[in-house]
Amino acid sequence: MKIYLTLLLLNLYLISFGQGIDTQLQEIRKRFYGLNDVELKMEKIDSLEFYFSADQLKKVIIKNDKDIHEYYFDLKFMENQAYFIYTINYSENAKNENRYYFEEDHLIRWLDNQKEVTLGSDISCITELKLIATSNDVLTILNNYRLNKINPSYESKALKIKEIIEHIDTKELRPDTVEVKDVPEEAYFFYEIIYYDRLGNEVKLLSFEGGDHAASTEVSYFQNDQIIYTLVKGGDVFGHSYQTHTYYDNGKQFRYKSERYVTGNWGMCENFMHTYIPKLSH
Repeated sequence: MKIYLTLLLLNLYLISFGQGIDTQLQEIRKRFYGLNDVELKMEKIDSLEFYFSADQLKKVIIKNDKDIHEYYFDLKFMENQAYFIYTINYSENAKNENRYYFEEDHLIRWLDNQKEVTLGSDISCITELKLIATSNDVLTILNNYRLNKINPSYESKALKIKEIIEHIDTKELRPDTVEVKDVPEEAYFFYEIIYYDRLGNEVKLLSFEGGDHAASTEVSYFQNDQIIYTLVKGGDVFGHSYQTHTYYDNGKQFRYKSERYVTGNWGMCENFMHTYIPKLSH
């Protein structure tokens, strides 16, 4: 009886899952074919072609000598990635086409020239993560472009702060270890060091924190008793690493940049590697 109930529940789940995919595919096709009824305006950003309808991103085309990649977006439908990706590769007088259909963070259908590619294999796992990561990068390029367009002074302010930091680091600083915590049995450590200039002003704060799975380093710089910049670097044993840069103007954050890198095993995929485009935000 228990086996029968288990099989019944499994069948109901599979039916529901299949219906969910069919509904998602219908929504994707509706949006894709709906683009024939709207006027698209193209804007080139970093050699990528961005297509908009009423200022809403609809499509991005990336081209090189052998490949064309088309990313289709509806950020109200899927806010962090493309819902459909179409690729063409020209090699040895052959034209290879691939169509990728997504729901949030998942590849739900992959069609190539010949047949539907079976999902769940190693190659589909890597392909899924690569396409989603590149899709995120495309949105990052657009976000960075818009932020720099809104406030062109971002770059000049950041460069000025970097000059101040380089000047601080060339000085002879006096370190003072103010707190050390090392708990071997908990596989955790933390300590921080304050650096003073020759006049006794605090100009730099360096801290380390970590454990058996992850560790991070944070360094902050100060001028006239106000923070001007913080850099955080970290990583874990699963192959994730990151950097964040926070810039301050009169003690208030005005620019934030994050960088991510993934290598090694990611979920069920092995040998997935991707360096994300640095992302800016206010």
